[in-house]
Amino acid sequence: YGAYMRKVLKSFQTIFLQNENSKQLLTAINVESFVTGDTRFDRVLQNAEKVKNFPLIEGFINKQTTLVVGSCWPEDESIIFPVLNKRTREKIIIAPHEIDESHLVHIEKRLDKKVLRYSNIESVKNINDYEVLLIDNIGILMHLYQYADVAYVGGAFGKGLHNILEPASFGVPVIFGDNYSKFPEAYQFLEAKIGFSISNTETFKEIYDQLLSKDFSGKVTMFMNSQKGATSKIISQIF
Repeated sequence: YGAYMRKVLKSFQTIFLQNENSKQLLTAINVESFVTGDTRFDRVLQNAEKVKNFPLIEGFINKQTTLVVGSCWPEDESIIFPVLNKRTREKIIIAPHEIDESHLVHIEKRLDKKVLRYSNIESVKNINDYEVLLIDNIGILMHLYQYADVAYVGGAFGKGLHNILEPASFGVPVIFGDNYSKFPEAYQFLEAKIGFSISNTETFKEIYDQLLSKDFSGKVTMFMNSQKGATSKIISQIF
């Protein structure tokens, strides 16, 4: 199998790679390659420039510090909800990965807060009275990160980490679980100290408090901008 893969790799005229570690592996078997970086950084930064505004969500936030919880699963919720239930100073937006009724009800029952479903946002009068906005539709999570001061991205206590590039494209530091071994961007975030892995409720509280005590937006934006350009490098090599 190894000999077959070497033959396949050597059949390509050009191989573009995300990082130096991959290049070292190919160099060891005498396969030529170019490190261009990860084109996903270019894509999320371009998408962030096309972000939509949501006046009703802005009314819910009312200029308060905001945590956006994206693509969460019950495993994530059991870790972070005990901390969030004790907080009173921040607004919370939760966009679960699964939005079936049973999961939505499960979230509402576990939160000791006034929860408003997004589908009801137009029908309430005192929107700012609510502490949690529960997103019960799909397709707007990327846009929600523009309102975050801190993001928690789910999946890394289960099948795998969801997209941490999207919140960072808005200059938002990211917290995630400890199952991220298949996600090279998680290692990059940890090294740059714009992403933070947690393993339990205690570490979530510690890091969440840390991120709320300091403005990380400039640091996150600087890192994301430093990763731009993979797409143009590939195009220049091809053409």
